[in-house]
Amino acid sequence: MERRVRQVDAADPGACRTAAQLDGLTGQALFNSLSWSRATKCLVQAAARTIWGAALSRMSALYMLAYASAAGGFQALVASDAQSGQGFRMKGGAHQICQRLAERLGPQRVLLSAPVAAVRQLDDRVCLDIVGRSAPLTARYAVSSAPPHLLAQLDWQPPLPARKLDLYRCSPVGHIFKFVITYETAFWRELGYSGEIVSADGPPTAPGLTAAPISVCFDYSQEGGHDPALVVLSGGLQAQELDGLSPEQRRSAVLEHISRFFPRDRVLDCLDFAEKNWRHEPFNGGCPVNIVSAGAAHLMGPNMRAPFGRVHFAGTETATEWCGFMDGAVQSGHRAAEEVSQRLGGQ
Repeated sequence: MERRVRQVDAADPGACRTAAQLDGLTGQALFNSLSWSRATKCLVQAAARTIWGAALSRMSALYMLAYASAAGGFQALVASDAQSGQGFRMKGGAHQICQRLAERLGPQRVLLSAPVAAVRQLDDRVCLDIVGRSAPLTARYAVSSAPPHLLAQLDWQPPLPARKLDLYRCSPVGHIFKFVITYETAFWRELGYSGEIVSADGPPTAPGLTAAPISVCFDYSQEGGHDPALVVLSGGLQAQELDGLSPEQRRSAVLEHISRFFPRDRVLDCLDFAEKNWRHEPFNGGCPVNIVSAGAAHLMGPNMRAPFGRVHFAGTETATEWCGFMDGAVQSGHRAAEEVSQRLGGQ
């Protein structure tokens, strides 16, 4: 798998010598051709549901390899050392980044509850029609960091180029449930365990499920062991099935699954059980990233990042390093800002 990853340029996957062949395969088909061990297949399936919020069967093999290439390899996506995708978490929560940036910019520059419905480009400016506002916002240039599937839903005048629009329409967003379960003590540590669970299958734990719901579970306690907690992620089909249950049923199903690994009485005796369903967020509609379906990944690279008239495109899906992560979002923002700066004469 890593050898295949090195053959694909994350900046231009379509330039790969075997791009057409790889784009005609799903990620699952490619992986099946490289692996014969059931244990390995199960492990990768669980990883895929966490990395992309979707099964490998839903994405192009070319996209899968390009995504891993942007991280420096498939292993880097799943490992938890300091150089890998799961190496850090932010003390106090990642939402602080948005809050502090908004504070620096000030309320006059950050408009909340102002969704864009249409993008109209004129010879010398771009106009953004805002829901609930009579007058549009106008600027010489605009930068969008919205996810591809939402960009496809906007009214563009003139229309988006056909290849860019086709790529956006073939880029569905993943589906992940996140659960944070807090306890009086980190009983898993007391028992000599790390708290980490990776699960790809197993019998269902509630009516309406076809398999056990958890993809991964990690120790989520604060530094020094304070506020003992487990964080659980459920992705792909399992998350879709959980979406059809009530909150009480989801709680029961998740705790029942964890009870297969730790003492049942300790698992059920939690102080709090919080859940987040990213599918219900109106301005992303899912989590953690947009995948690209088989047959469309050759359109990536320039088509995902290329400006359209006076509109430039950022967002983690456009990144060439750590696509799908916050690092990728920052890289894409710097790139888009540089593009606009050059058009403004380097100001």
